[in-house]
Amino acid sequence: MLERIKDMWRAYPKLLIGGVIGCLLLFGVGFYFINQQIDQNNSTNAELFTTSKTISKRDQQVAISNKKNNMSEKQENLNSYVDIKGAVKRPGVYKIQKNYRLESLIALAHGPTKNADLNQVNLAQVLVDQMVIYIPKKNEKIPVQFNSVNMTEKSETAASNQEKSIINLNTANQEDLLTLTGVGPSKAAAILQYRQEHGQFNNIDELKEVSGIGEKTFDKIKDVISV
Repeated sequence: MLERIKDMWRAYPKLLIGGVIGCLLLFGVGFYFINQQIDQNNSTNAELFTTSKTISKRDQQVAISNKKNNMSEKQENLNSYVDIKGAVKRPGVYKIQKNYRLESLIALAHGPTKNADLNQVNLAQVLVDQMVIYIPKKNEKIPVQFNSVNMTEKSETAASNQEKSIINLNTANQEDLLTLTGVGPSKAAAILQYRQEHGQFNNIDELKEVSGIGEKTFDKIKDVISV
């Protein structure tokens, strides 16, 4: 075999040299293209990994932000603000949680004063947002605008509501208001807007300050509304 190769080398030296060079060139070109393909694949994979990592990080940030917003909204929904006045040591506006009782609010206001008359109020009353509570002194009647905290008055109002389907202006929604004689969608919306801008109604006469509610409309519904 070796002698045969030697004979061919003597007879065709240029042809053999050209063949070897051609093979080397072919191998070099093939090796170059294979490396290019590998580099391209690695680059594509790296880009996909980076993009995936960026998207994953962005999704995590969005999820964290949404979670914080949901927690903040949930916490905000749990809290209400109530104004307590009268015979307590520290009257003022207090932030309370849902289903808070009047007894707990009085304790939050550092307790009643020595001359407070707690017999006139319902200590078990559940408080709602924007409510105004008045604690009377002994031998003092609760002012008319604060009668909603009077235990007897509240009981009578509840009974009356059951008998006459009385609408509470401070808790009624648009559907409830539309059941009132002479109150259409525009007047119901005006009542809700007034309550949103000015807070709860102190008495039913305040309803006449709402745009569109005149004396005639008020006279028709005054016996079936309350605060």
